[in-house]
Amino acid sequence: MEYAIEFFEIQEIFAKRVSGVTGIPLEDALLKYTSCYKRIGIEDWDFNPSHPRWQFFIDRIKGGQSVAEAAYQLSGAGPDVTKKTQRFGCMGFDCRGDAVVMHFRNDFSSPRVPYRDIRFLPGS
Repeated sequence: MEYAIEFFEIQEIFAKRVSGVTGIPLEDALLKYTSCYKRIGIEDWDFNPSHPRWQFFIDRIKGGQSVAEAAYQLSGAGPDVTKKTQRFGCMGFDCRGDAVVMHFRNDFSSPRVPYRDIRFLPGS
């Protein structure tokens, strides 16, 4: 099931409020009082704070991404950022920290628009 980002924004607001009222860390409030653990694609019911996918989610938040945005992307609504390289025809990208690295390959068999007809130099 695909969730709207607003679904995760409500959970972020709620978790921040729980954290503020109870004094527990935000990541504990997210784990204990929201559905983020399950919505980001973790199959088990252990609610294990050491689960690699949960840690990936928490690392993104600690890196400055909003809870809602991180959960939305990991829920499957956006590209699967846990995979090394995403491809679209002859283009690809992967994330390295805060940087997005673009890749191009000479793939003229792709049904998507290849770059063979684009001229980059004047007069070419």
